[in-house]
Amino acid sequence: MHAKYLDSNILIHSMAFSSLIKKNSSSFSLSIFFTIIPLVMSTTIAFHIYHYEEVLMELTPIYWIGIFIASAFTMGFALTPTTFIAVSSGYLLGWHAIPGVILGYLGASLLCYSFAKKIDQGRFGKSIREFKKGEVILENIQGNEFKMTLLTKLSPVLPFAVSNILLSLAGVRKKPFIVGSFLGMLPRTLLSIWAGYTAYNLKDALEGGNNNAMVWVMAALALLTIGGVLYILKKPKVQ
Repeated sequence: MHAKYLDSNILIHSMAFSSLIKKNSSSFSLSIFFTIIPLVMSTTIAFHIYHYEEVLMELTPIYWIGIFIASAFTMGFALTPTTFIAVSSGYLLGWHAIPGVILGYLGASLLCYSFAKKIDQGRFGKSIREFKKGEVILENIQGNEFKMTLLTKLSPVLPFAVSNILLSLAGVRKKPFIVGSFLGMLPRTLLSIWAGYTAYNLKDALEGGNNNAMVWVMAALALLTIGGVLYILKKPKVQ
């Protein structure tokens, strides 16, 4: 009897998950696309940077403004990874890259967030609320919008575009999303720019070199994010 109950329970959850996927196929497809494409594009761009490094070093500020504006679109639509932009900018510009990278990050976050919201049109929230646990999770996220955004942006594991999509689908409002994104991305941004600035060459910078300090900081941020997100999602609902 116990085995039959378990089999029945697994079947019910499997069917529910399948239904959730079907109802939100466009949003899930977008998340998968935004996870794979950056890896392909970064390899292509890195190849060109290697070959035109001296030319890029000589570019005037007006050209870099254009590059950072373009990067907001490429990061927003997951054509380039955010860490790649920060590390390569740090390598080429040093600490002067900070304003451009941060503004590019924020522009990309808002662009991706708005794009996901337009595609979803509230379908994800409606479908997830059909499940009791799903409704509790959404309410916990929406009750801790700033904290949730801050934690997901701190994470070096969760892809940048995917975090924007998930927060948008979960109904996080624009103001806490922007503020949380800015503060959450700041540590990783500065760390990545520093890694690029101190690297002997771009190849070492993008591969992480032998920078043990950066590895430990990233690991700490990942643990902090996982612990914080799990705490928020499992937080009992206040009556």
